[in-house]
Amino acid sequence: MQVVVPHLQRGLDAESTTKEQRRLLHELLAGSKMHDYILWYYTPMALSFSDDLLPALIVYDCMDELSAFKNAPAELRQKESELMKKASIVFTGGFSLYEAKKDLHT
Repeated sequence: MQVVVPHLQRGLDAESTTKEQRRLLHELLAGSKMHDYILWYYTPMALSFSDDLLPALIVYDCMDELSAFKNAPAELRQKESELMKKASIVFTGGFSLYEAKKDLHT
C-alpha cells in the first residue's frame, strides 16, 4: 500500500487546485506504471480531478451526508450522483445513511 499526500502551492484558486491535483495524480500513475488500481473515495469532490481515470474498481466510502455540512460546495450533490453511478460498491456510515442512499446506487 502506498499513501501519497499532495503538496500544493498556497493561494491557488479552485480551478488551479483541481488542475494541479489532476496533473499530480496522472504523474503518479504514469511514473509507477500502475494499470490495475482501485480508487477509494471519501468525498465525491475528488471526481473533479480523477473522473477520467479507468480503475479496476471504484469504492465510495460515504460516512456522512456531506451536503448537509455548513459551507458544503454547491456541486457536491451532482458529484455524488455521478460517483454513485460509477461506484462498484458503496459503504455507508449507518443504517439511516444507507436508507437515504440505497436507491441512488444504480
